[in-house]
Amino acid sequence: MEKNYNNAQALQNSNVKSLTTQKSPPKLFGIELSYIGIVMIIGSFAGWLTENIFRLINAKILDSRYHVLPFIFAYGIAVFAMFLVLGNPNDVHIFGLKIFKSNFRLKKLWSNLIYLAVVILFVGIGEILAGYFYEITTGLSLWNYSHVPLHITKYTSLPTMIAFGFGAWLYMKFIFFPLIHWQQKHMSYKLATFINWTLGLLIAIDGLSMVIILLITKVKPLYWRIIFK
Repeated sequence: MEKNYNNAQALQNSNVKSLTTQKSPPKLFGIELSYIGIVMIIGSFAGWLTENIFRLINAKILDSRYHVLPFIFAYGIAVFAMFLVLGNPNDVHIFGLKIFKSNFRLKKLWSNLIYLAVVILFVGIGEILAGYFYEITTGLSLWNYSHVPLHITKYTSLPTMIAFGFGAWLYMKFIFFPLIHWQQKHMSYKLATFINWTLGLLIAIDGLSMVIILLITKVKPLYWRIIFK
């Protein structure tokens, strides 16, 4: 009797020990990295789709946007950067440090306004830096906003900064965090990790390949194009 009790107690202790030593998924600001990766993948597709919608409206053209897959990895990186630097639009942070230490009646409004303003500024700076990087290294202009009113250099303009910045704010407010919460309730972490290591990795390779092709060949890679007359 005593022997059975001791065996049961030892088994219970072993189970408790295995549970406490089990590694928890890596997190950033309390959110599992694989779930963040899924939202980055969706952001990459949203960026590819947005660019093609603008191209369709302005030039009656749909194309590959220099990628093999219908994803633009830079937009996924931008989603991650916004989360890392600014956090949640409803409670803006700077690298995890709260701007507003206490609650007040207009806190959410001011938080969203600051978030939107910073994102608009980041969009403009990011476009200018990326545009001149490719121009200096390849001699190519991948885009040109010189025809747009209130343009700032040929690589950005006030209207495009506001449009893309507003879209990025909408994505973070109404898609990023709601989708994170949905995944935490309904998607297994193993499935999210698998998607990241398959589709996510392919998207990253595709994006890196585009940069390498541009730098080496000095030619914009175009895999398909549809022109609507």
